[in-house]
Amino acid sequence: MINIRKILGMTSASILLLALVGCSETDSTTAAPAAAPATLEAKLPSFDKVVPESIKSMPSYPDGKCAIDIINNPLKSDITKIKRSEGINIYGWALDDKKGIVPPSVMLQLVMGKESFYATLNRRNDREDLAKAFGKPEFSNAGFGATLDTTLLPVGQYEIFILQKGDESVMVCSTDSKLDVVD
Repeated sequence: MINIRKILGMTSASILLLALVGCSETDSTTAAPAAAPATLEAKLPSFDKVVPESIKSMPSYPDGKCAIDIINNPLKSDITKIKRSEGINIYGWALDDKKGIVPPSVMLQLVMGKESFYATLNRRNDREDLAKAFGKPEFSNAGFGATLDTTLLPVGQYEIFILQKGDESVMVCSTDSKLDVVD
Protein backbone atom coordinates (compact mmCIF):
# COMPACT_ATOMS: atom_id res chain seq x y z
CA MET A 1 0.00 0.00 0.00
CA ILE A 2 1.35 3.42 -0.90
CA ASN A 3 1.65 5.90 1.94
CA ILE A 4 0.56 9.34 0.68
CA ARG A 5 2.17 11.15 3.63
CA LYS A 6 5.58 9.58 2.78
CA ILE A 7 5.29 10.71 -0.84
CA LEU A 8 4.25 14.21 0.20
CA GLY A 9 7.11 14.31 2.72
CA MET A 10 9.65 13.25 0.06
CA THR A 11 8.21 15.77 -2.39
CA SER A 12 8.41 18.57 0.18
CA ALA A 13 11.97 17.59 0.99
CA SER A 14 12.88 17.57 -2.72
CA ILE A 15 11.36 21.02 -3.25
CA LEU A 16 13.20 22.38 -0.21
CA LEU A 17 16.48 20.88 -1.44
CA LEU A 18 16.04 22.43 -4.89
CA ALA A 19 15.22 25.79 -3.31
CA LEU A 20 18.38 25.67 -1.19
CA VAL A 21 20.54 24.67 -4.15
CA GLY A 22 19.11 27.54 -6.14
CA CYS A 23 19.87 29.94 -3.30
CA SER A 24 23.49 28.85 -3.07
CA GLU A 25 24.41 30.48 -6.34
CA THR A 26 25.53 34.07 -5.89
CA ASP A 27 24.89 36.94 -8.19
CA SER A 28 28.18 38.09 -9.66
CA THR A 29 27.29 41.69 -8.85
CA THR A 30 26.81 40.94 -5.16
CA ALA A 31 29.93 40.85 -3.03
CA ALA A 32 30.46 37.76 -0.91
CA PRO A 33 30.25 38.35 2.82
CA ALA A 34 33.56 38.88 4.59
CA ALA A 35 35.03 35.83 6.28
CA ALA A 36 34.65 35.71 10.03
CA PRO A 37 37.86 36.55 11.86
CA ALA A 38 39.83 33.59 13.15
CA THR A 39 39.20 33.01 16.82
CA LEU A 40 41.89 30.41 17.43
CA GLU A 41 45.25 31.73 18.52
CA ALA A 42 48.46 29.93 17.67
CA LYS A 43 49.60 28.04 20.74
CA LEU A 44 53.22 28.42 21.75
CA PRO A 45 55.27 25.44 22.88
CA SER A 46 55.22 25.14 26.64
CA PHE A 47 57.22 23.57 29.43
CA ASP A 48 56.54 20.04 30.62
CA LYS A 49 57.33 18.42 33.98
CA VAL A 50 57.79 15.05 32.33
CA VAL A 51 61.32 14.13 31.23
CA PRO A 52 61.20 13.95 27.41
CA GLU A 53 60.89 10.36 26.19
CA SER A 54 63.87 10.83 23.85
CA ILE A 55 66.27 11.28 26.80
CA LYS A 56 64.47 9.48 29.63
CA SER A 57 66.56 6.30 29.56
CA MET A 58 69.86 7.90 28.51
CA PRO A 59 72.70 8.52 30.97
CA SER A 60 73.50 12.18 31.51
CA TYR A 61 76.64 13.96 32.64
CA PRO A 62 77.78 17.56 33.07
CA ASP A 63 79.66 18.58 29.94
CA GLY A 64 79.66 20.66 26.80
CA LYS A 65 79.78 24.38 26.30
CA CYS A 66 76.71 26.60 26.23
CA ALA A 67 75.51 30.11 26.86
CA ILE A 68 72.30 32.08 26.81
CA ASP A 69 72.52 35.37 24.95
CA ILE A 70 68.92 36.55 25.18
CA ILE A 71 65.92 35.95 27.41
CA ASN A 72 63.44 38.46 25.97
CA ASN A 73 66.29 41.02 25.92
CA PRO A 74 70.08 40.69 25.92
CA LEU A 75 71.17 39.40 29.34
CA LYS A 76 72.31 42.12 31.70
CA SER A 77 72.80 39.98 34.80
CA ASP A 78 72.86 36.37 35.96
CA ILE A 79 69.20 36.62 37.01
CA THR A 80 66.48 37.48 34.51
CA LYS A 81 63.02 38.38 35.81
CA ILE A 82 59.99 37.64 33.64
CA LYS A 83 56.23 37.82 34.10
CA ARG A 84 54.75 34.35 33.90
CA SER A 85 51.96 35.57 31.62
CA GLU A 86 54.35 37.02 29.03
CA GLY A 87 56.41 33.94 28.06
CA ILE A 88 60.02 33.99 26.93
CA ASN A 89 62.08 34.36 23.78
CA ILE A 90 65.33 32.56 24.48
CA TYR A 91 68.43 32.44 22.27
CA GLY A 92 71.93 31.10 22.78
CA TRP A 93 74.30 28.35 21.74
CA ALA A 94 75.38 24.86 22.78
CA LEU A 95 78.09 22.52 21.48
CA ASP A 96 80.29 19.56 22.36
CA ASP A 97 83.77 21.08 22.40
CA LYS A 98 85.49 17.76 23.25
CA LYS A 99 84.12 15.85 20.27
CA GLY A 100 84.05 18.96 18.08
CA ILE A 101 80.39 18.46 17.15
CA VAL A 102 77.02 20.14 17.49
CA PRO A 103 74.43 17.66 18.78
CA PRO A 104 71.26 18.16 16.73
CA SER A 105 68.81 18.04 19.65
CA VAL A 106 68.82 20.64 22.43
CA MET A 107 66.42 21.21 25.31
CA LEU A 108 65.98 23.76 28.02
CA GLN A 109 65.73 22.50 31.59
CA LEU A 110 64.57 24.79 34.38
CA VAL A 111 65.26 23.53 37.90
CA MET A 112 63.74 24.86 41.12
CA GLY A 113 64.48 22.68 44.13
CA LYS A 114 63.44 19.14 43.21
CA GLU A 115 61.20 20.24 40.33
CA SER A 116 62.35 20.29 36.71
CA PHE A 117 60.60 21.63 33.63
CA TYR A 118 61.62 20.85 30.03
CA ALA A 119 61.13 22.53 26.66
CA THR A 120 62.53 21.74 23.22
CA LEU A 121 64.73 24.36 21.57
CA ASN A 122 65.17 24.85 17.83
CA ARG A 123 68.62 24.73 16.25
CA ARG A 124 69.59 27.83 14.28
CA ASN A 125 72.43 28.06 11.79
CA ASP A 126 73.60 31.61 12.28
CA ARG A 127 76.58 31.54 14.63
CA GLU A 128 79.63 32.36 12.54
CA ASP A 129 81.03 34.01 15.67
CA LEU A 130 81.32 30.58 17.32
CA ALA A 131 83.01 29.07 14.27
CA LYS A 132 85.64 31.82 14.45
CA ALA A 133 86.03 31.75 18.25
CA PHE A 134 86.51 27.96 18.41
CA GLY A 135 88.24 27.61 15.01
CA LYS A 136 85.67 25.04 13.84
CA PRO A 137 83.36 25.86 10.91
CA GLU A 138 80.83 23.23 12.07
CA PHE A 139 80.14 25.29 15.20
CA SER A 140 78.29 27.86 13.08
CA ASN A 141 75.31 25.48 13.54
CA ALA A 142 75.43 25.66 17.35
CA GLY A 143 72.80 28.35 17.83
CA PHE A 144 69.40 27.68 19.36
CA GLY A 145 66.24 29.63 19.96
CA ALA A 146 62.59 29.32 20.93
CA THR A 147 59.56 31.28 21.98
CA LEU A 148 57.91 29.50 24.89
CA ASP A 149 54.72 29.78 26.92
CA THR A 150 55.54 30.12 30.63
CA THR A 151 52.00 30.30 32.08
CA LEU A 152 52.24 26.77 33.53
CA LEU A 153 55.49 27.43 35.41
CA PRO A 154 55.13 27.95 39.15
CA VAL A 155 56.33 31.32 40.42
CA GLY A 156 59.93 31.13 41.65
CA GLN A 157 63.59 31.24 40.72
CA TYR A 158 65.00 28.56 38.40
CA GLU A 159 68.49 27.46 37.46
CA ILE A 160 68.84 27.20 33.68
CA PHE A 161 70.46 24.20 32.01
CA ILE A 162 70.88 23.27 28.35
CA LEU A 163 70.57 19.57 27.55
CA GLN A 164 72.31 18.28 24.42
CA LYS A 165 71.20 14.85 23.26
CA GLY A 166 73.96 12.77 21.71
CA ASP A 167 73.75 9.26 20.27
CA GLU A 168 74.26 7.53 23.62
CA SER A 169 74.03 10.16 26.36
CA VAL A 170 72.85 13.61 27.32
CA MET A 171 75.26 16.43 28.12
CA VAL A 172 73.97 18.76 30.84
CA CYS A 173 75.43 22.24 30.53
CA SER A 174 74.94 24.79 33.28
CA THR A 175 74.40 28.29 31.97
CA ASP A 176 75.18 29.90 35.35
CA SER A 177 71.99 31.91 34.75
CA LYS A 178 68.73 32.02 36.64
CA LEU A 179 65.18 32.77 35.59
CA ASP A 180 62.97 34.54 38.14
CA VAL A 181 59.30 33.91 37.24
CA VAL A 182 56.82 36.34 38.84
CA ASP A 183 53.09 36.99 38.49
